[in-house]
Amino acid sequence: MMRYSLLFIFLLSLSLFGCRSGNQSGEGPLSSILPSSTGAADEVMFVIPDQLNTDDTKSIINQSFNKLYRILPKEESIFTISKVDFSAVNSLMYRFRNIVLIANTSENGELLAMAKDILSPEQFAALESGDQSTFLLKNIWSKPQNVIFIFGSSDEALKENIVSSAPTIIERIQETDLVAHKKIAYLNGVNVKLKEQLKTYYNIEWDLPTDYKMAENEGSFISFRKDVPKGMIFIYFDVIEYSGALPDANYGITLRNERGKYVSSNVANSYMSTDSTLGFIETRTERDGIITYETSGLWRMENDFMGGPFINQYIIDNANNRVILLDGFMFAPGEDKKKRYMRQIEGIFSTLNVL
Repeated sequence: MMRYSLLFIFLLSLSLFGCRSGNQSGEGPLSSILPSSTGAADEVMFVIPDQLNTDDTKSIINQSFNKLYRILPKEESIFTISKVDFSAVNSLMYRFRNIVLIANTSENGELLAMAKDILSPEQFAALESGDQSTFLLKNIWSKPQNVIFIFGSSDEALKENIVSSAPTIIERIQETDLVAHKKIAYLNGVNVKLKEQLKTYYNIEWDLPTDYKMAENEGSFISFRKDVPKGMIFIYFDVIEYSGALPDANYGITLRNERGKYVSSNVANSYMSTDSTLGFIETRTERDGIITYETSGLWRMENDFMGGPFINQYIIDNANNRVILLDGFMFAPGEDKKKRYMRQIEGIFSTLNVL
């Protein structure tokens, strides 16, 4: 019996501390036996050497990482951030889903010694030479996990590196943690029948969770609705063929406003429209010849007091002379934390693929 207990302890110690020589795009060598990570999606823990855990350092971290998520009726941050002294971190905390460790390399402390054990020889050489100061690793102590090191040759250099590396780190964590939000969105499975129909008629692959039920269907336009504890989420899908000039970048908002008639309240002549009061957040991406304009902001109900956030994707498929509309929005006046639902909409939209 003692032999089996010792074997268990040995394997546990390997899973917590034996994963070394990670790399920026890969995983630790023992990732297949790693325990599950702790912490929720979009939660980040900063581990700071005790002497650096000052109000100034905390302020730099907050300014760099405590950014707002899109445009919501009530502001919410992208991340939930905690800050911990290096001396207070225990083995369980190293399993945190997103962990950022910062250090001044001139002080040659324990955190730097840990980095030397975890980074590859090539990465540590780049750190010593000053060629690289930030390292994004995966699955070192648990899985899934982002382990990020930020270094500086002095306290001031470290603060500068925290600021300069923040956009890349934010993008990395948002991308990897979207997987967790997708798992929640698809907890009850995918609408297989709809998936087959979209592939047959439009040569499009798209996964819609079974929780969403059809609300409207007119031609190619389909509206889906899901009830949540304190409100409702809607998703629009449509395919519009075009000829002549390519529709401009604002066409997605035009399309969503045209379809606003499908959402109304008990008030006469009420309909949904896009609220431009706070402006929009807009991005453009292109992949495999498919151009996607994404716009997020707020919607409102004309002639009534209703509204909420939306995410609109206007996808240009030039090869087939068509645009694809995805629009997700929610009405949940009693829900203070709307970001989690909007992140699920992001995950649902990410599954669309033009074949």
